[in-house]
Amino acid sequence: MNPLDLDRVHDVFGDDVEDAYEVLKTARDAALRCVDRIDEAVRDNDVNSLLNTFHDLKGFAGNVGAGELAATAEHLEARLQRGEGIEAVAPSKDELRACINRLTAAMEALRASPQP
Repeated sequence: MNPLDLDRVHDVFGDDVEDAYEVLKTARDAALRCVDRIDEAVRDNDVNSLLNTFHDLKGFAGNVGAGELAATAEHLEARLQRGEGIEAVAPSKDELRACINRLTAAMEALRASPQP
């Protein structure tokens, strides 16, 4: 899956790449904070906090076109909802960080691309 859905980005931002980049940057920073919240929830054995964090991440990532990140968060949320437990999703922070890194690279490529 592509880390950045360019069709979605275009639908939301049109040709304003700089606005898209700034909103994506804000979303990326929020995603990094979510990874911190995940660490804390795992440490505290707090399933509800994990569910809320995955749900939040899925929502805002999907809204700005960060499809891979949204899909990963959705998958992790579903695993918890199926009762797989914290231990099943605890390693997810590394997977999420990898998605965030790919999103960052895609954002930089978008910003550097020739504009119409």
